[in-house]
Amino acid sequence: MESALKILAHTGAIACGSVSYDRIAGKMDAGLCARAEAENPGLQNLLCAAYPYEGPGKQGNVALYARGADYHIVVKQRLGIAAGILRARYSGRYFHPYTDTSPFPEVYAAACAGLGVIGRNGLLITQWGSYVLLGFLATDLPMTDRGLEPDFCAACDACLHACPTGALGKDGLDPEKCLSAITQKRGSLQREEQTAVRRGGLIWGCDICQTCCPLNKAPAPPLPELAPKIFRLTEEDVALGDTTFREQFKEYAFTWRGVQPLRRNLEILSETPETLLSRAFRLFTEGRTDEAEALYNVCAAELQTDDPMWRTLWQGRIYLLCEQGRFSEAENDARALLARAATPEERQVALHQLGMVFRRAGDLTEAERCFARELEELNLLAPSLISRAANGYERGYIALKRRDLDAAEQLLLFALRDARLSKDFVCLGCVYRGLAELSLAHGRLTAVKKRLARAKNAFLRAGDRRGATEIDALRAEYLAEETGTEEEKTDG
Repeated sequence: MESALKILAHTGAIACGSVSYDRIAGKMDAGLCARAEAENPGLQNLLCAAYPYEGPGKQGNVALYARGADYHIVVKQRLGIAAGILRARYSGRYFHPYTDTSPFPEVYAAACAGLGVIGRNGLLITQWGSYVLLGFLATDLPMTDRGLEPDFCAACDACLHACPTGALGKDGLDPEKCLSAITQKRGSLQREEQTAVRRGGLIWGCDICQTCCPLNKAPAPPLPELAPKIFRLTEEDVALGDTTFREQFKEYAFTWRGVQPLRRNLEILSETPETLLSRAFRLFTEGRTDEAEALYNVCAAELQTDDPMWRTLWQGRIYLLCEQGRFSEAENDARALLARAATPEERQVALHQLGMVFRRAGDLTEAERCFARELEELNLLAPSLISRAANGYERGYIALKRRDLDAAEQLLLFALRDARLSKDFVCLGCVYRGLAELSLAHGRLTAVKKRLARAKNAFLRAGDRRGATEIDALRAEYLAEETGTEEEKTDG
């Protein structure tokens, strides 16, 4: 046996040993046993070997093991050399090489063979750490099993706490949650999976449960073939067609799923909180409320407590929460926005948002107070047509609800002037909607129809389909007629 292990060690293995097939068969189901025995008639033992790859170093976007040549090829070549020598020495015996895709419980077998201990992350930890790749030679050569029981790491739980997806627990690894597996999935990813990819920072694989391990302080030098040759893939790399990509990077293990998962993951990593929040608000304006809410939740889960992008999140989410009638939550966001305000401009925005929440919740008194305070802030700032138009619209709408039609008309007409000059079509649509309600209060149905048409056109020009849909609903309610397909024009 020692002679066989020496031959294996000479192929570059930093740890090697053997275990009887009978010892590990108990960890295999009937299907795996049938496969192992069909591929290896008279199977008696496994020769186990651990080959080192490069540990942490230069930053990249692919996992450490995938930066050198494809280990499936490298390890099998090394095992093939050992198998050839062993077959010559032990005539009539077979030595079949396996790596990664064997029917055997590879980490368990290696631990039983004395190569190392099993980590909480399910990886084998040798005396050099866990930056190793396992290879096996299945053989019918009789050998003495030392009867070693597999040992486990000291369970410091560093990997459990560091795992970005919670895939590691007291009961072991949940492979469905493993970030390495998630990065390799084909097709689209769920929102929480996208969040995990951004947290991991890699487009292929994951090293987090290894880089945090205190037993990985001094990894062994890698095999020459497994030394890093590529650290990251670029947009140009993943823009290649699948056939071209596989051919260009055929030396590397990350090609086995094709280019699509890598392209998708790189796109996910390129997204910033700013682009995600912009997309969430766009989804809201398109009427895709559920998708917008999901994206806001993703951002809320990813942002650090002191991230300034919280202001953008609160501002956008307030509209969504009001739309859903969740006014208490919207008020919390608006008050958080006000508490975080550090400048007069930020206070003005926060007061406007808080006032809008109160107005939509039906608390006109509190809404009026907020908009009065906002107007005080506006008077201290450089003139802003859009801000004054929005404030005037809100105060005019409150006057309308209080049936003070003269005040409502004056405020809304001033808001209309400022909205036109600012060329903000969302604000213009809101003002026309308010003026339509004012016309309804006066019983001027022709003016109602005209102003609703102008409101819808303004929303459509702004790309706000949600607003345009609301106008259709109001037109049906106010005029008791089907929404028309007439040509709608704005004022000059």
